[in-house]
Amino acid sequence: MVFAQEASPSTSEFSPNVLIINSYSPGYPWSDEILEGVLFKIQANNFGAGPIICYLDSRRFPDPLRENWLLNDIEYKCQFMPPDLIITIDNAAFDFVLRNRERLGAEIPVVFGGLNRFLPEMIEGQKKITGVAEQSDYSGTFKLIEHLCPKAKHILVLSNQGESGMESRRNFESFAPQYADRYDFTYYDDWTNEQLFERVAALPNDWVGIILDVTTDAQGTVNYNNPTFSERLSAKTNVPIFLTSRPPGDVDWSIYSWDGIGGGMIVARDHGEAVGEIAQRVLDGEHIDSIPVIPYSPQRLEVDYRQLKKFGMDEDLLPPNTHVINAPNRFFQIHRTRLIIAGSIILVLIVIIMVLSISILQRRRAEEALLTAQEQLRSAQKMEAIGLLAGGIAHDFNNILQIIVGHASLMQEDATHSPELLEDTEIIQRAAERAADLTRQLLAFSRKQMLQAKRFDPNAMVEEMAIMLRRVLGSHIDLQVQPYSMEPIPIVADKGQIEQVILNLCLNARDAMPNGGRINIILGTRTLTDDDPDATELKPGDYLELIVRDNGIGMSDAVIERLFEPFFTTKGLGQGTGMGLAVVYGIIKQHGGTITAYSEEQKGSEFVILLPLDQKESKEKSVNDISNIPKGSGTILLAEDEPDVRRIGVQVLKRAGYDVLEAADGVEAKALIDQHHAEIGLAILDVIMPRCNGRQVYEYLASHHEDIPVLFSSGYTADTLPMEITPEAGSALINKPYSPQELLSFVYQMLKK
Repeated sequence: MVFAQEASPSTSEFSPNVLIINSYSPGYPWSDEILEGVLFKIQANNFGAGPIICYLDSRRFPDPLRENWLLNDIEYKCQFMPPDLIITIDNAAFDFVLRNRERLGAEIPVVFGGLNRFLPEMIEGQKKITGVAEQSDYSGTFKLIEHLCPKAKHILVLSNQGESGMESRRNFESFAPQYADRYDFTYYDDWTNEQLFERVAALPNDWVGIILDVTTDAQGTVNYNNPTFSERLSAKTNVPIFLTSRPPGDVDWSIYSWDGIGGGMIVARDHGEAVGEIAQRVLDGEHIDSIPVIPYSPQRLEVDYRQLKKFGMDEDLLPPNTHVINAPNRFFQIHRTRLIIAGSIILVLIVIIMVLSISILQRRRAEEALLTAQEQLRSAQKMEAIGLLAGGIAHDFNNILQIIVGHASLMQEDATHSPELLEDTEIIQRAAERAADLTRQLLAFSRKQMLQAKRFDPNAMVEEMAIMLRRVLGSHIDLQVQPYSMEPIPIVADKGQIEQVILNLCLNARDAMPNGGRINIILGTRTLTDDDPDATELKPGDYLELIVRDNGIGMSDAVIERLFEPFFTTKGLGQGTGMGLAVVYGIIKQHGGTITAYSEEQKGSEFVILLPLDQKESKEKSVNDISNIPKGSGTILLAEDEPDVRRIGVQVLKRAGYDVLEAADGVEAKALIDQHHAEIGLAILDVIMPRCNGRQVYEYLASHHEDIPVLFSSGYTADTLPMEITPEAGSALINKPYSPQELLSFVYQMLKK
């Protein structure tokens, strides 16, 4: 032949020439799909390849006289494109090439595909020939039966007595022994369509069917491409029928004769790709004789969704990688790519939203914490301002009381022979004492009242107070005391002031329950950490927790907001001074603690007090005994800016036998010191004076005349005076209002040292 030549990897500069001989005509589904698979593999690796495709059309025109004409046609075409490789599809093309191989070119490699009933003897003595047999090992079909029909024991094998059917049966019988321990096989190959329908309709539940070949029946009825046969077979059978080969097409099986569940399918397209892979290996230069024949076609596990639903089979039972045909178009499958993209975007947005939400939540919490801190700061500043005001009032009031108390004491000394005058002075003294109590309450609120801190057990204190409280509160109030435990809780505080706190709270609770009720006093301990909300005002540590709770009329938020302000009261005119809770607030703050009120109208109120457990005992000493003070002598400097207070001080000291130098402020005091420093035995300095305060005079003495002792006097206490005027630590301080006896006692002790 003109085109017969020694095979080479490629005889074309750009792409190889391939001759493809198809047994059937264009439009025959099975061979067309095999051809598609072959072309896909070859053209994917050889750009622009255009093989010669010849169709024998042997099914429609089997006359052997056509063979010479077909051969001449192929020879003519190959004169212009000498083939590097010949590919055959199905048995007729394979036989045609073998009969005419000398004429076509004995040295041209041949790759076959779609070859049924392949036996090695068929290529015995041939060189340069290999391919893929169109046979199944049925393993996929049996795998489906095992998964979907685990109770099956009998298998009806359906074939016919045609050449293809008998060959399929012989091939199946060679594999059946592998499964003989699980199934009994019954072969049914001599039947008409009606007999087949009746047979499958009568199968018991432990049977299944396997179709090998039902393309024609015993009467020659052609079932291939006959929708009626497929529909009736599917309708009649009461048991699942499995397949061993798949009809062409991916969409609708109902138009084909082998309607059934599915099986390990020989898929035409996959078979063609396997043939194309071998062909490409030859075109790439691999020697064809080194490539063995593939005896079994690649399989794909496929099932018909309609049949699964008919027999109530669950898709979850399918083996992995099983392809489901005719499944309804699920929304996800239709829009898979779009949904994945949209889902990814949504996921990113969700993450962003979560991050933003967390950020917003954290910001809100921070803002709430800031607002809380600001509110606490405003409240603290407000209470501090009120405290300063109260302290200032108390300071000025103490100066006035000092005048009253001093003159009343002097009058009392002069009225020993006038009972009426003596009684009047005693009345003045008692009134002054009541006024002094009021100033002490103001100082307690402003935390300027001196503490007498001692160690005591609050459990015992409350138990002792309960006896007195029950009498004071009245029989209509049920007082319940709940101590922390039988063990004492040591605390260092001013016991008298803590008792005053409890008394004030209980009296307020009683007034909130005019018709009777219950008051609970609860003691306990509490440990604050850095994360505790109360740690904003208190340091972390151990605290005594004192709770006073009642079930009275409660309070509104507006009342709670002003609860601890001095002179604020919800009681009627003349029923309260408004100082009770203000004093409580001051005492607790002076002890380094907190008091918090919780209340709801008509549901009662609760006061929670926290006091530190780690304080040390106060080193304050009580005033010495003022009785039997001897007459004095020597010179004393008295510096006081308030004339009436200075006047009473001068009179008391002179009556006691002292010489007194008077100064209206610090400047005058320093001038007198310069003139009489040798005579002065003691300097009594008011802390707050115009032009030059007591601290500055003290510093002047320390630097020029350090031998002169100093006694400070003030309406404030030392711990609350401004830093720049506070007396030195350890300096003596007498608080106004003081009696003549107290003043003389201090003077005597200072001079004695």
